[in-house]
Amino acid sequence: MAVERKFNLTPTRIKALRFVKGRSGGVYVSLLAQELLTSEYRQRVGSGFSAQQATRSGAGYAVPLIKAGLLTKHATTYGWGRVSITEAGLKVLSDLDAQEAGLDAVIERCIDARDGGEQGST
Repeated sequence: MAVERKFNLTPTRIKALRFVKGRSGGVYVSLLAQELLTSEYRQRVGSGFSAQQATRSGAGYAVPLIKAGLLTKHATTYGWGRVSITEAGLKVLSDLDAQEAGLDAVIERCIDARDGGEQGST
C-alpha cells in the first residue's frame, strides 16, 4: 500500500520561495537563512550567528523545498551551495497569489456589503 505524503507549505516556506524568486541566478543558503531567521532568534543563539550556523540553518529550510521540487540546488566550490526556484515553485507562488487575490475580492465584497447595510439602516 502506497502512503500519500502531503507537503506542508508553511508561511516560512512561502517566504523562502518568494525570497529566492526575487534573486536572479539563485541565492546562497546562508543568505536565505539570514532573511528567514529573525533578529530575536539570532539574539538567543549564545555564540552569535556565524557563517556556518547560517549555512546549516539555510540548508535546513531549503532541503524540504528541494525534495518537493520547488527549489533546485546548485553545488558551489565552497559552502553548501546556491538554490534557485523551479518551474513548479513558480507555479505554486502563482497559485498562491491567485488565491490571495480571490480572498482580497471576497473581503472587499464583505466590506462593501457591510458598509451598504450600515448606510441603509441609518
